[in-house]
Amino acid sequence: MLEVRDLSVSYGPVQALAGISLEVREGEIVALIGANGAGKSSLIHAVAGLAPAAGGKVSFRGEEVLGLPSHRIFRRGIALCPEGRMVLGGLTVEENLKLAAPGRRSFADLYELFPRLGARASSRGASLSGGEAQMLAIARALAREPELLLLDEPSLGLAPNAVQAIFALLPQLRDRGLTILLVEQNLVQALRAADRAYLLESGRIARQGPAEALLGDERIVERYLGLEQEA
Repeated sequence: MLEVRDLSVSYGPVQALAGISLEVREGEIVALIGANGAGKSSLIHAVAGLAPAAGGKVSFRGEEVLGLPSHRIFRRGIALCPEGRMVLGGLTVEENLKLAAPGRRSFADLYELFPRLGARASSRGASLSGGEAQMLAIARALAREPELLLLDEPSLGLAPNAVQAIFALLPQLRDRGLTILLVEQNLVQALRAADRAYLLESGRIARQGPAEALLGDERIVERYLGLEQEA
């Protein structure tokens, strides 16, 4: 579905990505893991048209999208759920969704997927908990029914129970036909949810393979989390 070849991204003299190549197949959850500054967010921002590429190719369903404006990439079926959620606090839950998909008459399917949002449809975004705001951010990205979701750091700043709820949702989304490219610092949670994973280090791919295999590598878990792998 998504193919990235030799992608490079620079911010002035700083090179964020140095010739990255990866693929995301239809129906997969693929995780991008690594430390802060490894280039994870730069990669998905380039895919979404929000970061200028210095070179390479990005194709979606066989068509080149690198260099297209972000709104045209979005219309082709790629949606970004950004780091930090960016919920509009002065608008209600439903108004946030209507802004994302103004042509939709009903959000019943999203409220079924996120029952808490349905219960708080008339609540302002500023009153939501961190977990609720993250659910709204994901629902907002799904409102236009994308084929590929770029999910950037969904666990950031959340309480442990909210993190569990968010990651429990990802397989449900995949089972509904959504393909997901997940950027996440919480290595264990990401690898438990993903089918495959790429480990980025300093703008390059250091490891790749089945998520289960990377999770089983104690050196990776200890290096990036300072934790021992749970039994």
